[in-house]
Amino acid sequence: MSSIFGILNDKNLVASLEQELLQLENPAHDLINVATVVDGRIEWQEVADLRGLLSELSLNGHFGIAYKHQQKESDKHHAHLYANEHLAVVYNGQIENRIELREELMDLGYEFQNRTDDSELILRVINRYLDIGLSPKEAISVSLMRLHGSFIIMALFAEKEEQIIIARRDHPLAIGLGKDILYVAQDSNFLKPLSQQVIELSDACPAMLSSIKMGENASNVTPL
Repeated sequence: MSSIFGILNDKNLVASLEQELLQLENPAHDLINVATVVDGRIEWQEVADLRGLLSELSLNGHFGIAYKHQQKESDKHHAHLYANEHLAVVYNGQIENRIELREELMDLGYEFQNRTDDSELILRVINRYLDIGLSPKEAISVSLMRLHGSFIIMALFAEKEEQIIIARRDHPLAIGLGKDILYVAQDSNFLKPLSQQVIELSDACPAMLSSIKMGENASNVTPL
């Protein structure tokens, strides 16, 4: 089974990740990929044993997106993370028009490292609209219109104002509001022990999560 999640806080990312990951079933048998913003650029890392997260994970920062899945998992639709220096995407689901979109982007000169990785495809689609001058929220909105299927997307942008934009279509996704921290996860029940309030994200209505301000968590979740 795969899970994807995100965290924004005013403290170190890794300690908050460990708290969240302790809620997961069989953490010793999972893989985790994490991306965060460090010094204005995206950095990402894979950890093979979640019980050793704090000792293995060298990333820091306050914004992060991640996915975990069982090491023996064979489901081709499990979650994926793909990143470059400016953008990271975590995705779970199925893109029905992946072949057409990939061919369109290749005709425009975009290169693919993996022609079966939908998270890379989604990143290239978003990058396409960033490259023509759209803002991150505009690029996400247009990309969602181009993507056919059912999915969850979390996109981490290394802009002047760090932000995570989240969206879902026919898959559950919820935001947990804690004290000076925001969580995002597929399972709202998973967020309840960690959060003071849990908000279910509406279908096909993306939201932007921006920098945490002390005591003003709700104001940092902006519908797009």
